Amino acid sequence: MKTVQIVRCPNCGALAERVVWRDREAINDQHNDQHVIRTTCAACDYLMMMGLSTGSVIEAYTPGFSGQLLDRSANHACQV
Repeated sequence: MKTVQIVRCPNCGALAERVVWRDREAINDQHNDQHVIRTTCAACDYLMMMGLSTGSVIEAYTPGFSGQLLDRSANHACQV
């Protein structure tokens, strides 16, 4: 079974997609990571895939902050 949710990206705050896959046969087996959560963000290229039952990370990619963003925040701090 597949469930799709629209959530906020934990990296940039934009709208992201969370897909939860659940294998009916594995629901009662706590040692089976056939339940997978995948969160993706098109705005910042964030990806997180993890096992639902154990919370173990299967695959992850979180882009860093751009230099331009850091420059702007540093300039703002100096203007105070």
